[in-house]
Amino acid sequence: MAKKLKSTKNKAKDVEGVKKELSIHDRVMILGLLPREGDFVTLKLARDVREKVDFSQAEMKKVNMKSRSQEEGGGLGWNEPKKKTKIGFSSAEMELMKAKVSELDKTKKITTEILPVCEMIRDS
Repeated sequence: MAKKLKSTKNKAKDVEGVKKELSIHDRVMILGLLPREGDFVTLKLARDVREKVDFSQAEMKKVNMKSRSQEEGGGLGWNEPKKKTKIGFSSAEMELMKAKVSELDKTKKITTEILPVCEMIRDS
């Protein structure tokens, strides 16, 4: 019986994985890391991560998130809140993101913009 409880605890830990406090910038960078093609399991994991880090309409309104014009430098703009969002990732989700960071590192595609998020993922 004790062995069964231990096994259940390990499964719960795997599902829970790690919790990270993420800024809006971190979340936007993670969305950019996720694969857009691959096998079924990879894309399912990517979808799960995307659903966790993506923004609701209410959150976008709260932080005044909007697309910037070309004159403003393009991309997204927002008011960064003082409090970061705590998001839990499973071990499998973390491994997916670590694999992408490793791929970017090997191909020398890590930019200064995404470096802090890559470090956070790699060091998890």
